[in-house]
Formats: sequence, C-alpha cells, structure tokens
Amino acid sequence: MGGASRREITQRAAHSAEVAYQTRRAALAGQEAELAAERNRLARDLHDVLAHTLGALSIQLTVIDTRARKADVPDPLLTQIGRGTELVGSGLEEARQAVRALREDDTPLPAQLERLCTLHRADLKITGEVRGLEAQATLALYRVAQEALTNAAKHAPGAPVTVRLVHGPEEAALTVHNAAPDPGAPGPLHTSGGGFGLAGMRERVLQADGQCSTGASEDGGWTVTARIPYRRRLR
Repeated sequence: MGGASRREITQRAAHSAEVAYQTRRAALAGQEAELAAERNRLARDLHDVLAHTLGALSIQLTVIDTRARKADVPDPLLTQIGRGTELVGSGLEEARQAVRALREDDTPLPAQLERLCTLHRADLKITGEVRGLEAQATLALYRVAQEALTNAAKHAPGAPVTVRLVHGPEEAALTVHNAAPDPGAPGPLHTSGGGFGLAGMRERVLQADGQCSTGASEDGGWTVTARIPYRRRLR
C-alpha cells in the first residue's frame, strides 16, 4: 500500500508538472501571436506611410527633371536632381527591407550587398556556403555595411574600401575596411551626421544576438566587423 501511494503521488506530481508546462507553453504561444500581429500592423503602417510618400516624391522629382531639361538648366543642377531620384529609390528599397524584417521574411543579403557596394564603388567578396539568415539578422548586417560605407565616404573619400561576408559553420561575419584617408581631400559629407550611426549599428547587431566591433587598422584605415550566429529554430 505504501508503494502504491508513493507511485500515485509521483504520477500526480508528474501530471501537475505537465499541465503547468502546457499552460506556460500555451501562454507563450498566445504572446507570440499577439507580437506577430503587432509587427504586421507596424509593417503595414510603415509601408503605407513611407512607400506612398516616397512614391509621390519620386513622381515630383521626375516632373522637375523633365521641366529642367526642357528649360536647359545647368548640368550640375540636373546631376543633383538625378541624385535625389536615386536617394528616393534607395529609400523605397530600404523601406521594403524594414517591412520584410518586421514580417520576419527571409531576404537575400548577398544581392543587397552587391547593390550597396556598386553604389559606393566598394570591392565585395562573399565566401562560404550561403545560408538563410533571419530577417532581423539580415537587416542588421545590411545596416552595418551601409553605415560603414557611408562613414568611409565621409572620412576617407577616395580610399579603397573592401566588404567581406563570410558564411561560417556557426555564424555570418561581415567586415568593412577602408584604407587610410588622404588628409588633403575632405569629403562632401565629412561634417554631416551626429555620431548616432555607430550606436544604432551596434544596437541592431546586439538585438540579433551578435557582436560588433570598430577600430583603427594597422594600415591607418578603419575596420568594422559584425558577427551574428545562425539562430536555431525550434521544431
């Protein structure tokens, strides 16, 4: 009787533990569903505001460009109008990336880096077996490359810039390096910015469970490195 009583107590304890576990699991599932719904709502709002506003701005710039060409305005002004059109297009693409990140859709990082490096005339090399990264990690690495390339244009205009993306067995590592700047050639953007880009870059990487480091290199240039592990998804 004593043995049967102990087994019954053990079974009841195990059953209670299982019920408690399933209850917590159901609560977490509900919280995740609510979070996903909120992220989707934010994604819709972001898309509606930015896509519509930037789309309208793009149309206005096209009209201005057409009228300017008919009026035979100076070439520098046409160049600035064209640059504005490019920035609007870039802003639209970044808005789409932000929406995809909120919706947790996978995005192809190599293609994004290729476009970015072409714009900044940086040398890009991708090694290792390309793996799928979560949207948050993809966006974080893209923002690191974007910020690092922008800073290189500000502080080391004309200096060679290399971008390396390595897909390792456990993590993806991005390195952006610019050579030493020419002290006699300040860039047109060297006085812009308030120093918030680096902080935001590190925050994005940390939120993706990664690590980010910046610092001077031996050749007198600057190196930015971000490492983000592949997140194992529970089945």
